[in-house]
This record gives sequence, structure tokens and C-alpha cells, in this order.
Amino acid sequence: MAEIRLKLAESHFRRQDFASAQTEFETLAQENPKSALTEQALFLAAQSAMASMASQSLDHALELLTQVVAMNGEFRWAARNEQAAIERRLGKSQDAQALYDEVLKGDARAAEKREALCGKADIFLSKPMPMPPTSIAQSGSMISLPMKRRISRIGAIRLCSRKVFAWRRNRIATVRWRPSIAFLNLILHPTGRRNFLVLQSRI
Repeated sequence: MAEIRLKLAESHFRRQDFASAQTEFETLAQENPKSALTEQALFLAAQSAMASMASQSLDHALELLTQVVAMNGEFRWAARNEQAAIERRLGKSQDAQALYDEVLKGDARAAEKREALCGKADIFLSKPMPMPPTSIAQSGSMISLPMKRRISRIGAIRLCSRKVFAWRRNRIATVRWRPSIAFLNLILHPTGRRNFLVLQSRI
């Protein structure tokens, strides 16, 4: 019976009838709390709720995902990434970043860590860039060292946004360009060592 309800819920989800899908997924989880399908049903119920733009639906999705995390199963880290995505939609970037950090420090799979890294990059790019403490030299031909470092990091992040974010949307890593976790960590952690090529600007 649980398998039949799961198939029914999935069919609703594919037809984008998210309200019906959410109801079926949650009913499955409530009626079969010890089933092997319960964790998956709760996760998909949360995704169905996330498809709605209503804030109440997002709050409910967070509750469902918390239940998934508490089960400590296969969907644990995927649920954390989804929670972070919801927090970002609610304007809570710091909470989202903390969740992404938890994924990166945990025993998540490579794909889940890549998702967390891309989420952190999204947060970084959405922040306003404050003016650096140093100014451009009066001659107009040289940029101070802190500014150079800043330009280098921005260029690297933009490269990541063009390549990695396209991969995340398509869920397919291209053969020509496959970013490593080490590379993403390098550009997302400003305190780490950076060896990017800095081009001197000329006016």
C-alpha cells in the first residue's frame, strides 16, 4: 500500500500538482512511520511545499526537513541543503551559510558538498561589495595591493558563477570543465592561499 501511495504522490508531483503530492507524501509518512519509504516521503513532501511561494509553506517545509535530518538517513545532507535554500528565500543568509558549512564539514557525498559550495558562492555574490580601505593611486596607472587582491578574487568568483552554477542547474558536469572541491574552496575562503593571476589595469 505504501508503494502505491508513493507512486500516486510522484505522479501528482510530475504533473506539478504540488498540493496533492504533498498531501499524499505526508499521509504515507504518517501511516507508515517505520517504513523504509518514510524518509523519502518526508523529503519529497518538503520539496512539494517548497514549490509554493507562500511563507507558511516554506515554514512547513523546514519542519518536514528537520524530521528528515533527525532520521539520520540517506537524505540527511540533501535535507540540509534544501533547508539552506529555504533560509535564503526567507532572507536569512547567515542561517543558510551555517547550514551549508554543516554539510561541508560532515560526511556528505561529493554531489551534496558541491551543492553546498555553490550555495555559499550564491550568498557571497549576492552581498554588496564595500569600498576597500585604500584608494587608487593618484597617477591612475597603479592599483594598490589590497585592491588587486580584491579584483583577483572577484574575477575568480565570476568564473565560478559562469561555470559551476551552469553545472548545478543542469545537474550534469561537462567534460570540458569539471570544478574540483579544492578549487571551489580556494576561491570561497579568502583567508586561504590564493595564486590567481592579477592583471594590472591601465587607464
